[in-house]
Amino acid sequence: MPPALRTPATASTQCALPLSVHRGGEVEEEEEEEEGCKERLQVHSPKARRMRIVSGFTRKHDSMRCFCSSTMLFAFLSWAALREAQGWTAPGFCHGLDCPQFSTVQVNQDFEERVYSATRWITAKVPSAEAGAVKAGMYKLYNYGKGENEAGSDVPMNTWPALVTVTEGEDGSDGEVSVSWFVSADTELPKATDPSVSEELRPAATVYVRTFGGSPSRAHGQENVKQLREALVHAGKSFEPHRYSGVIYEAPWSFVHHNEIWIYAV
Repeated sequence: MPPALRTPATASTQCALPLSVHRGGEVEEEEEEEEGCKERLQVHSPKARRMRIVSGFTRKHDSMRCFCSSTMLFAFLSWAALREAQGWTAPGFCHGLDCPQFSTVQVNQDFEERVYSATRWITAKVPSAEAGAVKAGMYKLYNYGKGENEAGSDVPMNTWPALVTVTEGEDGSDGEVSVSWFVSADTELPKATDPSVSEELRPAATVYVRTFGGSPSRAHGQENVKQLREALVHAGKSFEPHRYSGVIYEAPWSFVHHNEIWIYAV
């Protein structure tokens, strides 16, 4: 029998005896003893036992609920700490949006060395790096995200940055040029209906970065490419000599611009 259902034999036996058998000779004492006996009977009555069972269950339930809540809180805090330890905090120029994950290896006056994780992009090929061609490529990517794909569905692209990647010819002219938007890892990319638009997977890479402000333009980009190449030669870095990316993190009408030039290590 569970402990809560047990009834002490002494209490029930004493209360079953005549008052004259109880200790004390005075009537007042007997009355007090009688009242005490009634109280003991009430304590061990079936109703009292049920109340104790319910009360015990309630206390156990409250204790279990507190334990579960504490366990869940501990688990959440542990998960959050693990995520913080293993995760990555995007820099401010990503404006709170998803952007490529990197770690900084070195920062000096002229450039920053970063190691980027593998990334996904939606890319449109364009004929040149001139402003009109780049703008047309951006519209292709925009239209793709708005349903110009085989699924006919919208594709979320609330990310930064946008790239203009140039692989120069031997004479320094535009060779292959593409415009790309960064895509989050969990985004599904249906096939584009425009044959010039496709998904691009970039492997992890070491990238040398030069940052500059002002409204982005081809002239500003080329000047910063020149300065970055000179700084890399001076620092003794090995890099791809004919390939670079212009990187933008804001819309053209923004008042403040964070622009970058990426040159890829070899």
